[in-house]
This record gives sequence, C-alpha cells and structure tokens, in this order.
Amino acid sequence: MNWLVFWGSCGILLMLTTTLYGALYKRARAGQSVWGSVMEAWTNITIGFSINFIANILIFPLAGYEVPDASTNFWMGCTYTGISVFRLLIIRRLFNYYEVLRRSV
Repeated sequence: MNWLVFWGSCGILLMLTTTLYGALYKRARAGQSVWGSVMEAWTNITIGFSINFIANILIFPLAGYEVPDASTNFWMGCTYTGISVFRLLIIRRLFNYYEVLRRSV
C-alpha cells in the first residue's frame, strides 16, 4: 500500500470528522462529550485490535494463508485500527446527535 495514499486518506477522514462535528456541535451539546466518545472508541478499538492480532495468527493457517510475521501483523492491525477509530467516532457522534434531537422534541 502506498503510505502517502493512506495518510492522505486519514487526513481527508479527519477533515470530514471535524467538519461533521462542527456542524453538529451547536445542536448536540447534551449527551456524551466528545472526549467520552473518543475514549469509548479507543477502548473498543483496543479490544478489537487484540482480538484481530490473535485471530490472524490462528485463522490464516486454517484458510491456507501464510501467517504474517508479528511486525506485518501489527502494522496491518494499525492500518485497520486507524480506519476504525474514525468510523466509530463518526457513528457515535451521529447517534449522540440524533439522541439529543429526540430529547429536545
């Protein structure tokens, strides 16, 4: 994978996240804080990364693939983790936004 493309994609996701947050912040001040959402997302990702790392070691041989070395397995997990953090944060903030809207009606 071209790392320039990867980091460019991360930058685009970060801009979308901040834009979305900026648009929703004025309406969604109640509920879970942004810091709470970030902590929830990282806790979820940490658990998921650990499961993924171990599952790759166990499942790849069953599927007939060569098990990647620990370093490759780690960096594959980091790539997917970065993507998942943005995905979880956006989804969590959207659900929080709609929950606040529901309470205010």
